[in-house]
Amino acid sequence: AVFNTLDLDLPTSSINDLPDTVQPEFEVSWAGNDLGSGIQSYDIYAAENEGNFTLWLNDTTDTSATYNGTAGNSYSFYSVATDNVGNQEIIPNSADDTVTVSGATPFTFDLDGDGQYLAAVDGLLFYGYLNIRSLPPFLRDNLTQQLADNLIPDRPDRIVPLPTGADIANYLEDAITRVAASPIAQDKLVDIDRDGEISASIDGLLLYGYLNIRGLPDFLRNNLTQQLADNLIPDDRINPPTGADIAEYIESYIV
Repeated sequence: AVFNTLDLDLPTSSINDLPDTVQPEFEVSWAGNDLGSGIQSYDIYAAENEGNFTLWLNDTTDTSATYNGTAGNSYSFYSVATDNVGNQEIIPNSADDTVTVSGATPFTFDLDGDGQYLAAVDGLLFYGYLNIRSLPPFLRDNLTQQLADNLIPDRPDRIVPLPTGADIANYLEDAITRVAASPIAQDKLVDIDRDGEISASIDGLLLYGYLNIRGLPDFLRNNLTQQLADNLIPDDRINPPTGADIAEYIESYIV
């Protein structure tokens, strides 16, 4: 088609509202507006788990499509419209909407799956794993197996099978890639001090220390957790979480 329309206005568009949570296969739809020549097509961009946006649909004339996500991950979208004389919408600075795919196994700090939260088992497994997670996977899993062999008691009343080193490594790596569901957290799921990094010397020791004192009365537990935070979180941190924040966050992943 040939258009002789004088159109100096840029088109606008946006992703239509998405539910907070969806199944792994979900529909994304969008709409646009142009005062002059009308909308010709859309580019639709997507990002996984707050990563970089990449082009999902190029120059599409459709206004909806099915997206296939992964359970436990979050997905963000924005649209860029082009009108019939070639004017293109300015790329937005942020996502139009974000959705989380349900169906993932809920995370808890019960790393050995025995229904208990013990510093001497779960705390040390977490701390130990964070010390070795940067190693090649085969070596990391082997060392995690040695951790499990030394820390997890093989009790006769145990109901679930003992997890392997690979099981524990995969479970924690899955958690590390997830965005925290708790409103208290602002980064990845096991980033306990919320500094954007997951380290043995801070997050690992915070969990280990907290599990040692969680049976105490709340006021004493929070006071001691504050002392842990004061000793482990660098002094130059701006607005670090309080002891009560850390306690509440860890408890949100203790069932």
